[in-house]
Amino acid sequence: MTKRKSGGIPTVELFAGAGLLGHSFAKAGAHTLVAAEADHRARATYERNVGADRIEEDAAVVLPRTRADLLIGGPPCQGFSSLGKRDGKDVRNDLSLLMIPWAKAAQPKVIVIENVPQFLASKQWSKLCRALAGLGYEHTE
Repeated sequence: MTKRKSGGIPTVELFAGAGLLGHSFAKAGAHTLVAAEADHRARATYERNVGADRIEEDAAVVLPRTRADLLIGGPPCQGFSSLGKRDGKDVRNDLSLLMIPWAKAAQPKVIVIENVPQFLASKQWSKLCRALAGLGYEHTE
């Protein structure tokens, strides 16, 4: 379990899950201002593992009311993963595009997106890269 730091890098986390990504960033000095996760069980586990100033239920409904230096997210990968059906029409695939309005609202200095390698060949990744480039972000892998 990680104790939240009151200082640190102001961070917003989407698709927070149980906190695996957030926990790693917290150990590196991130302080989660807002976390969003749709699954109530995962939110409860996230709160125990990472904690946040505010935890939201749905990244599609709420945007941050504050700026953050870091935006991190692990959008659903089931539609892209080699372990899944690789269904291009899986509605969860488009959830990755929620990173765009959150980037506009939080205006982070850095955005980190974690997903499976197949995501990089998706139309969602292409659209996400174009939109974020339009906001002034450079893509690196």
